Amino acid sequence: MLQTLLAERFKLAFHRETKELSVYALVVAKGGPNLKESDREGESTTKTDPKRPGSGGTQTRTSMAQFADLLDGCCGLPVVDLTGLKGRYDFTLDISSYMVRDQVLDTPGVVSEALQKQLGLNIVERKILIEMMVVDHAEKIPIEN
Repeated sequence: MLQTLLAERFKLAFHRETKELSVYALVVAKGGPNLKESDREGESTTKTDPKRPGSGGTQTRTSMAQFADLLDGCCGLPVVDLTGLKGRYDFTLDISSYMVRDQVLDTPGVVSEALQKQLGLNIVERKILIEMMVVDHAEKIPIEN
């Protein structure tokens, strides 16, 4: 429906391509996961300490796909869930003790070490095929209703 609207209003033309891209894969570490399956009701939530940005946080009712999305911004590459874990989990990840003072959280090393020791997870670099939408043409000004 949205694609049809964009095609009509903006004369959007596109095609799909499959490309090989570098990503970080969220995987189960050796020894297995150290996660508690959630018994709570409701939506997934994230709680972080505003006084310590980038230091981790507490997740409630979070799927591994949602957690991979949260990790996406801290590693320099997209993060995809390849754990195979299907449930929703409650857990806390504290990265602060793995960081050097004033360190920018933009490499996977700090996150990877914390994930392994605290959650039994890891992030590893992989190449995967991803289907992308490539825009061939779009008008800057939409056609009126």
